[in-house]
Amino acid sequence: MISKEMENLINLLKQNQGDPSEQSVEALRESFEQIGNMTIIPKDAKCEPLDAAGVPAEWISVPESVNDHVVLYFHGGGYVAGSINSHREMCVRLARASKTRVLLIDYRRAPEHPFPAALEDATKVYQWLISSEEIKPKNIIIAGESAGGGLTIATLIKLRNDKIDLPTIG
Repeated sequence: MISKEMENLINLLKQNQGDPSEQSVEALRESFEQIGNMTIIPKDAKCEPLDAAGVPAEWISVPESVNDHVVLYFHGGGYVAGSINSHREMCVRLARASKTRVLLIDYRRAPEHPFPAALEDATKVYQWLISSEEIKPKNIIIAGESAGGGLTIATLIKLRNDKIDLPTIG
């Protein structure tokens, strides 16, 4: 038997069937938000909104998370959808699995903010972690899925080209 939450997700996905490229940006964003609204965040998870160098973000941790290591996480969504809300629950699982705090950012999205806006936000937050939060680059992992994976690679290349100390790789 599947959970009520999974049943709701299946029903939502059935309602939104069709070619995603034919959906409006607003409809696509709403789909992501609906999925995020259906997730359940465990009571022991701590989700703290903050401004990270002008970029909306959220610290996500669980009791076993260490504070001097960080996973800087970039959500997916084709650079047009996805948000802290839509990816919070997954990042709670990431924090639990890694025993590390996760910083989930809400980078600027297209079409309102075309390239390189997301990349500028990503590199700005990375530098903020080092300077303001005093996290050592060797204690930072940058990760993401889908578009967030692409943003991860682009961020690493930008940091390398700008001769900024790189995070942990591998």
